[in-house]
Amino acid sequence: LESIAERRATRRPFTLVTDIVRGESWIEDAGRETACVRRGDAFHRAYLPPVRVLLAGGGPALIAVAALIRVAGLDMHIITPDDAVRAELSARGIEAHGLIDVRAVEDDFGDPWTAAVVAFHEHAWEAPVLARILTRPYFYVGVMGSRKAHETRLAQLREMGVRDEDIARLKSPIGMIGGAKSRVTLAAGILADVL
Repeated sequence: LESIAERRATRRPFTLVTDIVRGESWIEDAGRETACVRRGDAFHRAYLPPVRVLLAGGGPALIAVAALIRVAGLDMHIITPDDAVRAELSARGIEAHGLIDVRAVEDDFGDPWTAAVVAFHEHAWEAPVLARILTRPYFYVGVMGSRKAHETRLAQLREMGVRDEDIARLKSPIGMIGGAKSRVTLAAGILADVL
C-alpha cells in the first residue's frame, strides 16, 4: 500500500499483479499496458495517473474553461499574465499563478497524462509558452484562435526553432463544438476534447 501511495503521489503508472491461485499480489511498472488482463494464473490491472490540465492564457474563455474543469474534478494548474483574470479566478476559489516568464510552465508538470490548453488574447506570450510546452510529453496541446492566428503562430514557432514534429502536435481550433460562440459552449467543447 505504501508503494501504491508513493506511485500515485508521484504520478507513476503501475500494474498491480495478483496471482489468483496463490493469492499473492505485487506491483510492476506499467510500461505501455493500460488495460486489465489475465495472463495464466495472474490478473494484471494497470493504474494510470488521473488526467490533469495546464491552462495558460487569459480572458473570459480561460475563466470559463477553468470553472468547468474544476466542476469536472480534474486537477489543473493555471498560469496567466492577466491580474484581472487571477482576481476573478481567486474570487471563485480557483488558484492561478502569474505569468511573468515562460519558466512558469513548470518542467515537472507536463507528463503523458496531462493536457495543455492555451488561450491567449495577448499573442505576445503565446509562441514562447507553446515552445516550452512542446518540449514536454503532454498528451494534448490545444490552442484557441482563428485559422489566421494559427498560421501566424506556426510561423513564429518555426522562427523560434521548434521542430515540425513538435508543431504537428498542436490542435487548433480546439473544442468538439465547432464554431462555438458562447464561453460556456466553448468550455464544454474543450473539456470534451481533452477527455
